[in-house]
Amino acid sequence: MLVVEGEKTADAATIRFKNHVVVTSPGGSNAAREADWSPLKGRRVVIWLDADEPGSKFADAVADLLQAIAISTHVVAILSAMPRGWDLADNVPPG
Repeated sequence: MLVVEGEKTADAATIRFKNHVVVTSPGGSNAAREADWSPLKGRRVVIWLDADEPGSKFADAVADLLQAIAISTHVVAILSAMPRGWDLADNVPPG
């Protein structure tokens, strides 16, 4: 399972990661705690955050919520060299 922030990013991640089921929460980065994450119970989950403060907060909130129900939860570390706000819906920058 791959969790991303936002529907646009989920659509793009589905194309990039064909062997993963990609999900997001409705309502944007501030609504992670409002979503029903129970379908991820017993799953291995990777959280791919956006390269900004709201993305980091979203990833932390989702990881916290999934800690008790997922088999494993991993947050992808985004390189500090990535442009602010970059996400999986954007092209990978040169280099």
